[in-house]
Amino acid sequence: MPTSGHRPLPDALSLSQPAAAESSDVTWPGPEGHPAGGGGTCVLPSDPDAEVPPGLRPVLTVLAVALGGGCGAVLRWAAAALWPAAPGAVPWPTFAVNVAGCLALGLFTARLARARRPWAYLRPFLGVGVIGGFTTFSTYAEETRVLLASGHAPVAFGYLLCSLLAGVLGALAGLALGGALPSRRSRRSSAHEGRGGGRGEVAP
Repeated sequence: MPTSGHRPLPDALSLSQPAAAESSDVTWPGPEGHPAGGGGTCVLPSDPDAEVPPGLRPVLTVLAVALGGGCGAVLRWAAAALWPAAPGAVPWPTFAVNVAGCLALGLFTARLARARRPWAYLRPFLGVGVIGGFTTFSTYAEETRVLLASGHAPVAFGYLLCSLLAGVLGALAGLALGGALPSRRSRRSSAHEGRGGGRGEVAP
C-alpha cells in the first residue's frame, strides 16, 4: 500500500479511465512512484511492457510498436544473414542477439526510470518494438529442438541453459550500467556548479 504523499504506479487499465483519456500530459513513473527525474532510489517497473502511463493514444502506441518491431526484426535478420549458424553447432547468432537484447532492455529500463521528460512513446517504440522484435524466444526454442532431434543433446542442453543464464546476467548488467551512468540533469547540474565554482575563485 502506498504511503502518504506517494502515488501508485499507473497500470495498463488506467488507459480506460476517463480522467486518463482527457489528460494531455504523459508522466512516466520514476523513483518511488514519483514522476521520473526526482530524487531517491528508482523503483523499476516489474514489466516494462505492461505498465503504460496514462495519456498515450492507442493508435500512436500501435504505430510506435509496429515501427520499432519492424526495425528490430530487420536487425535480427541481418545478424542471422551475416553470421549463419553451422549445423550441429551452437547457434551463436541467436545466442548473441538474445543476450544483447537482454542487456539493452535492462539498460533502457534503468535509464527510462531516471529520465526527467522522455518521449512519451519511447518505451513502446524502443522497449516493446525494437528490442522485442530484435530478440527471439521462438527461434531459440526451435534451434534447441533441432539440436536434440539431430543427436546433439550436449550442445542442445548447453545452449538451453547458457542462454537463460547469460540472458539474466545481461539484464542485470544493463540495469547496473544504466543506474551507474549519470543522468542528463545531474550532468547539467555538475557543469553548472563547476562554472559557478570557477567564478568564485580568487586569483592569488
